[in-house]
Parts: sequence; structure tokens; C-alpha cells
Amino acid sequence: MSTAFSLVGSTFLMLSLKVTMPTILLAVSLGTSLISNIAGTAILLQFLKHQKKTFNQSFFISTDKTC
Repeated sequence: MSTAFSLVGSTFLMLSLKVTMPTILLAVSLGTSLISNIAGTAILLQFLKHQKKTFNQSFFISTDKTC
């Protein structure tokens, strides 16, 4: 899902750089690009944080010899 947001953001960024358009459409395109890229990055960071926590918990459980 984060990849989709990042791809949409990158697409709007490339579109805004390549196509000549009125100022308001340029602002909307750049705004969409910015929001999509930030959302994709936030989702990716949450996923990585969750994966790290899951890995650490499973690692400590598997190496715990006291049980």
C-alpha cells in the first residue's frame, strides 16, 4: 500500500514537471504529490516499526531458555 502511495506521488510529480498547466492545476498536482509521498512514507515506517517489534519479540522468545 505504501508503494502505491509513493508511485502515485511520483507520477503526479513527474506530471507537474513535464506538462505545462495553469498555476492552480500545478499547485493541486504538487500538493497531491506531496501528500501521497508523505502518506506512503508514513505507512512504510509504521510497517517497518511493527516488523522490528515482531522480530525482536520472536527472537527473544526463541532464545529464552528459562521456560
